[in-house]
Amino acid sequence: MNLSIDVASSSDAPTIAHLEKALLEEIMDATGQRHFDVDSQELMALAKKYIEEEKSTFIIAKSRQTAVGFIAVYESHALYAGGSYGTISELFVIKEKRSQGIGKRLLSKAREHLAGQNWSFFEVTTPPLPEFGQTINFYKNNGFEVSGGRKMKLKL
Repeated sequence: MNLSIDVASSSDAPTIAHLEKALLEEIMDATGQRHFDVDSQELMALAKKYIEEEKSTFIIAKSRQTAVGFIAVYESHALYAGGSYGTISELFVIKEKRSQGIGKRLLSKAREHLAGQNWSFFEVTTPPLPEFGQTINFYKNNGFEVSGGRKMKLKL
C-alpha cells in the first residue's frame, strides 16, 4: 500500500474534521447514543486552533493522497504519572483500511515525532465495551496495558 504519514499543519484542519466526524458518528452508531455534538465547522476550527496554538499534535495517514486515518496527541500532567505524559485523544482509521497496519504506523510516527517531550507514557481512553472490543485488542497488541477505570465526564 502506498501510504504517507505526516504531521498535520493548520491547512489539514478540514481533513482532520472529516475524519473526526466519521469517528464520532461510528461511536454513536455502535452505542445507539448521541454522546457528541458533531458540527463539522466547529471541528475544523478547533483542529486549526489546536495546531496553531500547539495544543495538540495531529498526524495524518494518506493512501494515494486520500486521508485514511489520523492520531491526535496532547501533553497531560498528573501526580500519579510522576510528571508529563502524552494523551491520545483520537486515533481513527477508516473501516475499509483497518487491519492493514495503519494504526500501528500512526502510533509509531507519534512516538517518533514526540520522543523529545520526555513523557513517561501514552495514555488513551477507549470507546465503550462491548461494542469496541477490537479497539481494546488493537491497543493491547501495540503494547498498551489496562490501567483501570472508565471514562466519565461532568459538563461545566
